[in-house]
Amino acid sequence: MLRRGITYVHEHVLYDASRYSHQREPLYAFEKSVRELRQLYQWGVRNLIDLTPLEFGRNLAYLEAISLASGIRVIPSIGFSQPSEYHNWQEEDFAKRMSRELRESTQGTQIKARVIGEITIAGAQLTDFERSVLGAAVAVSLEKGTPVLCHVNDRRVVRELLTFLQSRKMNFSRCALVGLHFEYDPQWIISLLHTGVFVQFDVVRGDDTPNYMQVIHMLHDIAKAGRQEQVLISMHLQSESQLKESGGVGYGYLLQEFAGRLESNFRVGGKYVEMMLVYNPWRLFKAPK
Repeated sequence: MLRRGITYVHEHVLYDASRYSHQREPLYAFEKSVRELRQLYQWGVRNLIDLTPLEFGRNLAYLEAISLASGIRVIPSIGFSQPSEYHNWQEEDFAKRMSRELRESTQGTQIKARVIGEITIAGAQLTDFERSVLGAAVAVSLEKGTPVLCHVNDRRVVRELLTFLQSRKMNFSRCALVGLHFEYDPQWIISLLHTGVFVQFDVVRGDDTPNYMQVIHMLHDIAKAGRQEQVLISMHLQSESQLKESGGVGYGYLLQEFAGRLESNFRVGGKYVEMMLVYNPWRLFKAPK
């Protein structure tokens, strides 16, 4: 599924949550995005996983056009976030939709979903909607070997989430918790890694505040515990103002700034960054045997 090279595992090339929240402006800037992604290609990026849920504007034709124009393989996903859009849907309904999206190209494109996610876990406890989506995701993943990526917004739900997934026999080597931005607590993160699940950190917070020192210290402690093979990092941009041409940090911040800071602080930058951006994504997204 992945081309040889760097993979950004948690991005949103096209994103609009304005129907559901008072977020800043959407991310819908084709030319700006293409120029930034072309630069990433020059720096060795070959894959970008787009985890935009259906409700937030996922558009396969747009993703295909971005991919063709930039040279980077933009990989679509199939995920759900807003229960208000799915009245009366049962677990089997979500499973059927996931299976169809993974099986068939749609919207007149040649691409299809390769990942289940992001599945948004919004609060401190799992809702019936989230349990239905998660149950469907596990069933489809076990059948097809497809990775499942869950975006957790509240630390308090994580244990319940993992217990539920385990009760459904989820293969944790095919599962990632993405967008982690909790307070610095390496021992808690390491305890999650002991279950076999992957974790992904955002280098920049949603308000554009660099998150690098917290993440760097976390990565250092994870490496000391010998769990660095389960760690992923990405930018997680989701609005036009975050693009470089719009005055934001841009996609390149991860490679231009973060990698250097990691190396200068702990002298492990090169190998560790390569592991998180090249080898660990391959472990998660590799085709099942």
